[in-house]
Amino acid sequence: MALNGTTPLGQPPQTPVSGNIRIVAILLLAVVAGAAAIGWYWLNRPISADALAIEAAVADGSLVAIGHVDVERIVELKTRWFGSDDSGAVPIPEEHKALLEKLFAGDANFTDNLEHLIFAINVLAEETRVEPTLILAGRFDEAAIRTTLAAEYQLESLGNGLWSMVRAPKQAEGRSCPEPESARPRPVAKPHYLHITPQRLLISGSDAQARHMEQRLVSGDPAAQELEAWRAYRRGQLASFMVFIPADASRAVDGLPGMVARKAATDTPHISQIAARVGLAPLSAGLHADVSLTSSDAGWISEKAAKLRQGLEQWSQDSRNVSPSLGRLVSRISVADTPDTLQIDVGVDGEMLSEIGQTVQEAIASFFTVKVSDGRRDEGPVVDQIMQHPTDYAANAGLERLPTYEPASYEAHPLFMDGSFAANLESVTRNSEGLFEFKLTGVVPLPKGEFGSFRVGSLTFWIDEVADAEGRSLLRDEHCVEPPRWGKRNHEPVVDTSLFTDKVTVQKWVRLAEGAAPGDAAVISGRLEFSAPVQVRRFALPLTAGGHIEHLGLRFFVNRVGEDGNVSFQISGEKDRFLELRALNQDGKPLQTDWMMGDVENGRLTRHFKGTIHSLEIYVAERYTKQQAAFTLRDLFAAPEKKEQTVRAPWFAPEAIPESAWTQYAALDMKRLHADPKEAEWHGGERQGPPIATLIKAPIALDLTHKVEAWGNNPALRIYYPMIPELPGVLSGLSYRIDEPAREKTGAERYVKIFYPYYHMNGETTVHYNREHQINGKPFVGQQINLIAGLEQNERLERFAGRIRFRLPTRTASTRLPLDELWQGRSVDGVTVTLTALERGMFPGYAMKVEGAVDRLVNLHGISPEGERIMAAPINFQEGGYWTMTLPFTPGMREAELVIATEQKVYDYPFDFKPKYPESQGASPAD
Repeated sequence: MALNGTTPLGQPPQTPVSGNIRIVAILLLAVVAGAAAIGWYWLNRPISADALAIEAAVADGSLVAIGHVDVERIVELKTRWFGSDDSGAVPIPEEHKALLEKLFAGDANFTDNLEHLIFAINVLAEETRVEPTLILAGRFDEAAIRTTLAAEYQLESLGNGLWSMVRAPKQAEGRSCPEPESARPRPVAKPHYLHITPQRLLISGSDAQARHMEQRLVSGDPAAQELEAWRAYRRGQLASFMVFIPADASRAVDGLPGMVARKAATDTPHISQIAARVGLAPLSAGLHADVSLTSSDAGWISEKAAKLRQGLEQWSQDSRNVSPSLGRLVSRISVADTPDTLQIDVGVDGEMLSEIGQTVQEAIASFFTVKVSDGRRDEGPVVDQIMQHPTDYAANAGLERLPTYEPASYEAHPLFMDGSFAANLESVTRNSEGLFEFKLTGVVPLPKGEFGSFRVGSLTFWIDEVADAEGRSLLRDEHCVEPPRWGKRNHEPVVDTSLFTDKVTVQKWVRLAEGAAPGDAAVISGRLEFSAPVQVRRFALPLTAGGHIEHLGLRFFVNRVGEDGNVSFQISGEKDRFLELRALNQDGKPLQTDWMMGDVENGRLTRHFKGTIHSLEIYVAERYTKQQAAFTLRDLFAAPEKKEQTVRAPWFAPEAIPESAWTQYAALDMKRLHADPKEAEWHGGERQGPPIATLIKAPIALDLTHKVEAWGNNPALRIYYPMIPELPGVLSGLSYRIDEPAREKTGAERYVKIFYPYYHMNGETTVHYNREHQINGKPFVGQQINLIAGLEQNERLERFAGRIRFRLPTRTASTRLPLDELWQGRSVDGVTVTLTALERGMFPGYAMKVEGAVDRLVNLHGISPEGERIMAAPINFQEGGYWTMTLPFTPGMREAELVIATEQKVYDYPFDFKPKYPESQGASPAD
């Protein structure tokens, strides 16, 4: 239909509307209204009568918590959002499927047959404990379910349709795992009880509870508790959970969540109900989540809501300084309250998911940029963001010939180097089980070139054996143990594709058997394999659901292409051949991606692209290069070879320092030393400007300096004190304490390593000091101490008080400590020494920790087989109040020597400054 003439903006056209058009409009209105009604019904349709009966059955008067998951609608949504499954996918071998996947995709077919999952927690009064019960509603084939469960559980019929279900012991890689020793009997597996009917499946941890619930279900007993609030809360939701009595329900939760729940119940006893749910948000085409608290204390709810709103507002403002996207995400959290309810809502939609990746990028970028965006959202159409460095798979052909590995000039040589491969023992530590753990690395260099942002190759690392000098294995057999929380079991390889400075590096941790010590290890053997696609083929894909490619055993299937930049796909068969999915814009340029979600193991993934997708293409590996090397590591704890050897000053722990070494300086005129406040900085110091406060008290002088705009905003003390040759060997020789400003962590005693400027000539070490740093021929040391004062950025000091302390040990005692005994820690007169690691990295040697009565610690040395002292380096005092140091690897060294002061002279020099800042740093505080 065409309109003649013009019509003012906002006015309806004056052309008459024919009767046929009215009919069409009515029909369109009916279709739209009908679609809306269907959508409303789909969102709010009542749950089945079986599910309602289950809710009534569990509400027997002892119900303290209930949960509901609408599995049927979640499966429908999965199909709508991620597309239909690929019916032609290459089947996954049955032994590789997890139990849940077998239940959903196998003969039990939970995907089509499971409708609702209801979870209840009831108090069992006669047993004074709580018991969770899981009941599924749908259509169930008892034989198919029992057959599936039998693969992981031992089932035993108890009659009347009830089965006991105990997890079957696993066989590892075809071997039979030995029974535990009698001293540590195998814990008895707790049975669960299973009842299956054509309409429901019930699982409980209590025989009596399972029979009780099944009896109520069969009899159709009504609810003995009020459920209207629960049913209103979970209506139309995908998943909901409600706690009626937090104190009782928290007893059903194990571990840290249970501890948190119990603390919450104790701290807020007036809370009578806690609920949480996840549902659809149709208008935003996403999800919403909320948490609701019910309480009889209206004042508490009002106060808590006000604090939450204030906190969220401040969080949103602050976060915009780091990331505009984070600020927008925070602003979507809302808080609502009534006299008896506090509710926190979060909306999750496609845009929010997209911004999560942007948030991370902006947060990282904020650390490296000076100016940050003001957070205003750009208006206008979505702009394509192009991938800056797409992978050039043609360059992968060069990976067939890897360069020779050469360590950088600053790196120690690894224990194994052969052609392109290198392997090394990095460190030895002791884990929480008390077992020694070796950290090993494997490396291959890559040829120079741009390989893009996707993987170019993978490095696989096996450790076959750790053995002693006689060839006896020291590795723990981990076939029959649970895998570690991080990493792999000893016999399992690790694979890494990380690319850094033109290298691929892989790390693996292995554990020694119980009773084996690191010093027993003589040989470590293993294998490295580098694999990379060197012949790659590109395939164009139709931009539609159902598009697929099959090549060399790989099947790639497009499940869904959304207008929101999301592409859902499925890969099966030879999945290792799949390298990359690219989305191209109208100019044929690849779009950037930010997030991907899905199940990589089962090949169901969704990737988001930043821009308008016009076509798709995938990259498939047709041929891989595989290069291998076997290695053997020996001389595990020899000092790594370095191109430069550091010469250390021979300042070891003294047997004693006489008081006269200090007191002979007391009568000197310190003003002669301190005459020039503009004196140049000395070794180890950082010039911070002129002093803002000064203290002269023979035989020391202090200058306080402070640059408020410096990183960390900490002041510094320039301190002059007598040069006593033995003093650098005393770790407790110099310390400070800050009393004002009284901030968190101030007031603690912090120790400072005394050092003298020195130089080496003709093999001798000579102390170097400025000629001006002496009075009457007696030399002084100038040292800068960077203090930790807990100041805010740009905060100036109004008052600065504390003290400097020097300690001179006048009598000492030495104790020899076998290194192998220090893994557990060894205490001598209140000083505890612990060997924490064997390191072969930047500071190779025995990493030590010394804590306890460190005010009497003189030093810790290694002892060579010839009885010579081995100086530790580096030596650092930590915020936790202890020293860390490394004793360098020395052939034959088996002992350390701990030196403690049994008597000492202590000299205190308190200070109380009212700093005066120069005009360039603002007005000085008033005196």
